Amino acid sequence: MNKKLSLIILLLANMLFSSCATYQRIKNYVFTTLPPKKFALIESNPAGAEVVTAKGEVVGATPLKITGEDLDKFAKDGIVSFVISKVGFVPREIVVLVNGIDLYNVELTPLNPDHFEKWVLKTYGDETNEMLRQLLQIQGFLFLQKFPLAENKITDFQKKYPNVAASYTMLGNIYYHQNKYPEARAQLLRALSIDGKDETTIRFLEAVNNKLSNL
Repeated sequence: MNKKLSLIILLLANMLFSSCATYQRIKNYVFTTLPPKKFALIESNPAGAEVVTAKGEVVGATPLKITGEDLDKFAKDGIVSFVISKVGFVPREIVVLVNGIDLYNVELTPLNPDHFEKWVLKTYGDETNEMLRQLLQIQGFLFLQKFPLAENKITDFQKKYPNVAASYTMLGNIYYHQNKYPEARAQLLRALSIDGKDETTIRFLEAVNNKLSNL
């Protein structure tokens, strides 16, 4: 009886150690093969576009994978803006949410200087140039995080140009960084009512809604 009992104990011990070894192999496989908890994969058409942060830091060229550590370094309040640019194409801005795995496929539009010169400037002339100058000035204040000054400039801008979606997105951005999430949401919805396909505004609105849901 003792021999049988010893044999059973020995068999159970072998099974236990075998299971532990199998578990360890599975654990090692999972932790070495699964991707990081968060990263952003940015692709563009055409490829080879430069990816730059809002502060002008060059991150790399598309296709580009940005891991969680780098996303955290660039992000503020869980979001980070990148500008995707390539010579001969109109630059695009994207907003990345630093909360998981995301894929961004950016379609770049070829520049057409003849079209711009003959149609846009001919149609709008000096007024268009003035509007663009003001928007660039406001964008500069945002980059420098001079939010009160930027807000005043946007308010003046909207009195003259009430139907420019970008101004409401900018104001929503200011309110977001001031933790005024209901006000930010209202501005972003106003922007989308003018331009419902703007990806930057859609991303900002998603970030704001996430903040509101956690209040």
